[in-house]
Amino acid sequence: MSQQDDLDRPDETSEPSQDVEMFLYACLFELGIGVLGMLVGWLIGVDVRAYLPRLDSLEVAVLAKQIAVGVVAAIPMLLMVRMVMMVDHPAISEIKNVGESSMMAGLLKLTGPELLVISLCAGVGEELAFRGCLLPAFIQLTDYLVGSQTPYQVGGGFAGASPFAVGLAVAVSSLAFGAVHAITRLYAVMATLMGVVFGLLMVFSDSLIVPIVAHAVFDAVQFLQARRELKAEDGQAASE
Repeated sequence: MSQQDDLDRPDETSEPSQDVEMFLYACLFELGIGVLGMLVGWLIGVDVRAYLPRLDSLEVAVLAKQIAVGVVAAIPMLLMVRMVMMVDHPAISEIKNVGESSMMAGLLKLTGPELLVISLCAGVGEELAFRGCLLPAFIQLTDYLVGSQTPYQVGGGFAGASPFAVGLAVAVSSLAFGAVHAITRLYAVMATLMGVVFGLLMVFSDSLIVPIVAHAVFDAVQFLQARRELKAEDGQAASE
């Protein structure tokens, strides 16, 4: 075979290489958000790990219950989004068009296990930043500003914080969450509402594990469903 023939052959390794790069980029990006949250927390004196279980005092039964609550909590959000996406409206079409972008198409070429890992990274990274850092930081700041007689301390139960401080913190952290997901206006609104759910899950459970699991399960189901639909469309196009 001549050198020219070698040059004319398609690079069979290029696509797998691109898939690996996409996978690593997505994981590092999501985890990087969590690292940023931990850094901000360290700078302002908030222990982002305060609502995560410690290995030296880990209770398997409690952890299993929190994971189960997170899984169940993701179900109504998935059903709600599914119903919303069935509505015939320009704003819905705009979100669907984003789902057909080259970047999303690249993600959906990844394997199922890879998408599950990315979903877990998103759950961990984003929840560390928004619910692990911002939410308790704003509760503590609000309690301080209003001069609460029993000021909230990060790591303590949220039931001891003033309802006003908790509500404001959930709202602010959710708006910030929606802002970084402002792919379209409607998507930002939907992300903000999901942020409220994640925030309330943390407040009522006193655990960051619950929103992490709910977030990861939500993303995983969305990814796998979109991947399955894309494969079905490709198969139908090939048969035609």
